[in-house]
Amino acid sequence: MDDREAWELERRLWLEGAGAYQHLLDDECLMAFAPVGILVGVEIIRALDGAPRWKNVEMTEQRSARPNDSVLVLAYRAEARREPDVFYAAYCTSTYARTGEDWRLIQHQQASITPSQQEEAMDDVLRSFFARYESMANRVLARKMDVGDTTFAFASDFIAASPVGVMAGKNDESLKTSMEKGYARYRAIGTRELKIRDLKITPIDALHFLVRVDWRSVYERDKKPDVTIDFEVHYFVQLRNGEPKIFGWVSGDEEAVLREHGIG
Repeated sequence: MDDREAWELERRLWLEGAGAYQHLLDDECLMAFAPVGILVGVEIIRALDGAPRWKNVEMTEQRSARPNDSVLVLAYRAEARREPDVFYAAYCTSTYARTGEDWRLIQHQQASITPSQQEEAMDDVLRSFFARYESMANRVLARKMDVGDTTFAFASDFIAASPVGVMAGKNDESLKTSMEKGYARYRAIGTRELKIRDLKITPIDALHFLVRVDWRSVYERDKKPDVTIDFEVHYFVQLRNGEPKIFGWVSGDEEAVLREHGIG
């Protein structure tokens, strides 16, 4: 059984009824759920018989391991919905073992994630992501990092909006070229540093977030004091396999602000 088949089996266990478990479970399978407790073999089938199943499930942060040719371990984060207002999130592990020609589930465990825990975890993930983004921007500005090494922060497709208009783009060579021109422009007008002053995260749903970043840019000017400009950008971020990706942003009229401060 390859990984693709294993993940499909795992999805079936979330979405299908007791029949799927009867087909896939080993007689000695152990499962641990809070607050149900520990179940084994036929107890699992009895507990699931007639129980409502989930209508959809999103499995992210997926990992797999093969200690040997006959054992496969899956680990992932599950987010399942039964109705719009019935939601469940958990970190899960499942272990499959080959018995003859067939693979059977021999272990499954779920550690549920409360809404407050989920919010705190996402807050940490996004703050760390933008702290890294800030660091990379300054390294590129100082020519200590190639701009191409920063494009991983963006989704495969994205949209950008400002008072000038709306633009759609792809994360390909054109994005790298555009960013190179942008950083060259920043250096030419004396940009010395980009700093994040504050960051506000607004969840849209379990996988999408609106992140308002309050930036501060510092500009050097010959024989004059540095100029500091504060501005904000609203980023749309999607969580893909546990990794944040920027898929859109809304900014102000950058050139107009620069002209107001005599820069450019």
